Amino acid sequence: MPYSWSEPSVSSVIERRNDTVRRAFPALLVFLVLCACNAFSQPPALDDLVQGKELVAHLSLGTAPDSSADETLFRQLGPARSAQLLMAVVANGQTPAATSQDWAGMHRAYDALIELDTGQQQFLQASIFASMQNSAYRNDEGDYLAALAAAHQALDLQQRSGPTATLFLPWKNIGEDLICLGRIDEAAAAFYQARQLIQDPTSLLAGDLWSEIVSLESSRGNSSAALNESAAFLRAAGPSTPAVFRAGALLAAANLEIDQDRYDDAIPRIHAALVAIKGVPNATLIAYQAVDSLLALGLRAMQSIPYDQAIALCDRLDKDFPSLPVSISGFAREVGNHRRRLAGQFDLVLRDDSARLERARAGNDLSGQLAALLSTAVDYAYLRESTQQIAALHQATDILHTSSADGVSPMLRYRIQAIDAEDRGRP
Repeated sequence: MPYSWSEPSVSSVIERRNDTVRRAFPALLVFLVLCACNAFSQPPALDDLVQGKELVAHLSLGTAPDSSADETLFRQLGPARSAQLLMAVVANGQTPAATSQDWAGMHRAYDALIELDTGQQQFLQASIFASMQNSAYRNDEGDYLAALAAAHQALDLQQRSGPTATLFLPWKNIGEDLICLGRIDEAAAAFYQARQLIQDPTSLLAGDLWSEIVSLESSRGNSSAALNESAAFLRAAGPSTPAVFRAGALLAAANLEIDQDRYDDAIPRIHAALVAIKGVPNATLIAYQAVDSLLALGLRAMQSIPYDQAIALCDRLDKDFPSLPVSISGFAREVGNHRRRLAGQFDLVLRDDSARLERARAGNDLSGQLAALLSTAVDYAYLRESTQQIAALHQATDILHTSSADGVSPMLRYRIQAIDAEDRGRP
């Protein structure tokens, strides 16, 4: 195949993210965003965190802020020190161990940073913090109303700052928040407004926005608009445009064809998108979007065509797209088996698991054997047949302990060991 998959290192992912930011934003915005990213990459100093929490507690943030009193506190500490302490509170809210109280402190610190920068007429920097506030509310907490308010604040601040190169970003965020709130028509208006403001029509972010427009029009039943947008996207993605932009156009078309159950048309589009980004640096995001499209295709097939045909289609995807980080057919089988279990059709699931196990044994396919045994153990767990469940898990762990099992995927190995450990821990 003309493409391959590998697990990227943390440093390479960070560098790709930073390079994407550099290409998408003007220099000042790059500096500010990277400073913020670097600040969140490590835990804050304890002294800064303690003083930052104390500062936040003394600020008048809320429904009736006293900007004069807050300004006095900022002036006493100095703007730079105030920002440093507030960033420590924000970083603390970003750690994996953060509590709901830490999250509340993080949001108050974001508000304080916005207030601090606004008071110094640093509207663009304040807009960036408002955008970060939007992202935290939407992606981390699912508080879409608060996210929408933050996105509108970011838009207002960026409009006051003067530069218009990135004015499309808050409009895009507003559209995404509105989608989460189910306000699809308003979201469409925001997306189209964002597109009018993009200065580089073939940039990575422009392609991402165009893909969202195609998907949105399809989701609200405007098939003709979706087809027209997709066709225009493909026409715009000529040979001279960036590879990632061309791949985005192909994936947008493929996703639209998946929505219309045209799987045979979608598959070559996804293949062409992966070919387009072969050897292209900073293409990790679009590559995983292709995997998402394949998973969506498999899931849609499980809902729209007979089970045997859907599984055959997913088997084909595994063969057409080797070395993917996830098995499409395995994913589809898990979805199908879960639905069968909920319907009480355990005889069908167990029969399928048994047949899969025999085929895997005949082909000396250790991963296939482990997947079948894991599914069997889950079946018996539903049926509360602990003896058979333990027997299936013991067979699986015996395979894992052989030297031939070194090539088994870490995820499959972990799932079996986790279920086995849980079972052993039961009285």
